[in-house]
Amino acid sequence: MTETERPPRRAKNENYAIAFRQEAVRVVESGLSQREVIQRLGINHASLQAWLKQYGTAVYAQMRRKLFT
Repeated sequence: MTETERPPRRAKNENYAIAFRQEAVRVVESGLSQREVIQRLGINHASLQAWLKQYGTAVYAQMRRKLFT
């Protein structure tokens, strides 16, 4: 297959609708664990982490565990 025959690549965030991502973030911020959200929605942990960074509010930032060295 040559370069011109390949279908165009999809963007990184094209797999899920923005409303779906925001809903996943809202559920995590409301208190449900990330593990439960990942299992219920069938998504990847890295995706959820990226969505929390992108769409998360101050609530999420306060809930995050602090890392100490």
